[in-house]
Amino acid sequence: MTSSNTQLKEKLTQIEKDEYKVPATMNAFEIGLEMMMYIGDIDPELRDNLIYSTFAEWIDRGEFTEEQVRELLHICLDEQHLFYGIGENETDSVFTRTFSVLIVPLVMGKDRDQRFLSKEEVILIKKKLIAYMNLEQDYRGYVEEKGWAHAIAHVSDGLEAIAQSPFLEREDLIDILNAIQPKFLVNNYVYINKEDERNVSAIISVFNRELLTDHEIHSWIQSFGEKKKVGNHPEDDIQYMNMKCLLRSLYFRILDQPQLARFSDTVVETLQKLDKK
Repeated sequence: MTSSNTQLKEKLTQIEKDEYKVPATMNAFEIGLEMMMYIGDIDPELRDNLIYSTFAEWIDRGEFTEEQVRELLHICLDEQHLFYGIGENETDSVFTRTFSVLIVPLVMGKDRDQRFLSKEEVILIKKKLIAYMNLEQDYRGYVEEKGWAHAIAHVSDGLEAIAQSPFLEREDLIDILNAIQPKFLVNNYVYINKEDERNVSAIISVFNRELLTDHEIHSWIQSFGEKKKVGNHPEDDIQYMNMKCLLRSLYFRILDQPQLARFSDTVVETLQKLDKK
């Protein structure tokens, strides 16, 4: 670690010990900007346990002004954060992308409590998240010694949060579903770190907005059963496992959502179709 990393870690460790009180001699926003510089640090203690946790506490408690939250959000969504090293696979740049995206659900949670984001800003967030999901190629979950990368889970947390915004309309919600599906058609990585569960949370948030027709939802579910195999092993098996895990998770989540029960048969039929391929 560099001296700057070490100093930030010491500072945040003390803040954590003090139950996240902003030190009297420090400015929360200046610390926030410093944390943004190291949000993708490969030290999981600094990145995950200290930087993320401090952001979560301070955004929730209102330690930043609305304008400061807005500025931090726009930093997270920029080319040096959400899109830093985009397209790379199995490099450390993934940590900057995936921990930047985690700021979105924190900000959206604050916005639900007290609206301060405009419709234009919320739509921009949606566009950025979908662009990021489409471009992300590093699907690793937990990385030895460096901790969680977990791109496909983290971005789904953002999509779940954004789907609940009243500013998102029917077409926006369809965009979210259509961004999730291709990531569960990948045939070069098997998701093993509950990525299916996290994405189902986003899917359920879309369904529960009640803006999509039943036909649109049935068709989206059924489309998984119509995807063509590439004809190679293990690629076909990997794709099958990813689709099956997502659909199974969706089925069991629907069991806890009586208002969505009418879609359970379609999920079962789609799973049966996958098994016959």
